[in-house]
Amino acid sequence: MRALFATDEAGGDPHRRRHPESMRSRRHWGGERGGELPAPVTHRSRHRLPRYTSDLGENSLIAPQRETRHDVRMNLLRLMVVAAAAIASSLFLAAPANAQDAPAAAPEAAAADDPWNGQIFLTFDDGPGGSYTDEILDVLAANDAKATFFMIGQNAQRDPARVRAVLEAGHTLGNHTWDHPDMTTLTRAQMDAQISRSQTLLESFGAEVNCFRPPYGAHNTTVNQAITAAGLQRQLWNEDTRDWSKPGVDAIVDVLLGATPGDVVLMHDGGGDRSQTVEALEIALPQLAAKGYTFGITPKCSSTA
Repeated sequence: MRALFATDEAGGDPHRRRHPESMRSRRHWGGERGGELPAPVTHRSRHRLPRYTSDLGENSLIAPQRETRHDVRMNLLRLMVVAAAAIASSLFLAAPANAQDAPAAAPEAAAADDPWNGQIFLTFDDGPGGSYTDEILDVLAANDAKATFFMIGQNAQRDPARVRAVLEAGHTLGNHTWDHPDMTTLTRAQMDAQISRSQTLLESFGAEVNCFRPPYGAHNTTVNQAITAAGLQRQLWNEDTRDWSKPGVDAIVDVLLGATPGDVVLMHDGGGDRSQTVEALEIALPQLAAKGYTFGITPKCSSTA
């Protein structure tokens, strides 16, 4: 039985095709994920009541006593008003001071329960893609981002300079077959040839290639066996920008900004006009970095895999 397809990656190239999964949700279809205000200040004052003496003589003591009790009540009232004003003033001033002195909130990516260390995994298919690959490399460099480029063997053969540019920038290569067939339609011998021919070429650039992505994400038991036999790991995705369909810059940005640590994001540098992808990366990567996220090589594709 033929496997379900994870997505249509062909874009504008001759390998473009439609798949039933195009109607499905973009997320998780590939199924892989590579202070408190201070207490108000109170003012406690010890006030002594004024002492009254009388110089009116012994026969005039009653009047001074009534005057003293009245003055005591008035002084107590004044003290209560002053104390209330002091407390209100301290509460008003305490909040701004605390807001200025409080430490900055920790980045979202620094959560203790994040096993991915705040990393999002960017991947690009179908390259090298000429000047679009160059532009994507520039955006990645500007945002201190690393990515995995799943290259088609015949495209790499035609454009060796850009293969080297990707490697020199510190990115990783992945095997994406020789000429982008639906692997589930091939015989086992044809599968092996697609994988090995591309693998040999990519390794000739000095690349360590540890992972394989089947075109369209199409795989079945036989395809998986061929991948394993080649000593590679299958790497799909769980966030699809669908940039191959040119959905608009905003649509691609929305997917990118929805990514969280551990997500493997599918994009393309080859297979057609990728100007929307470039522009979306320019917008989204700085915003993701501002959240504390970083961009690295998928664990399956890294040299430590």
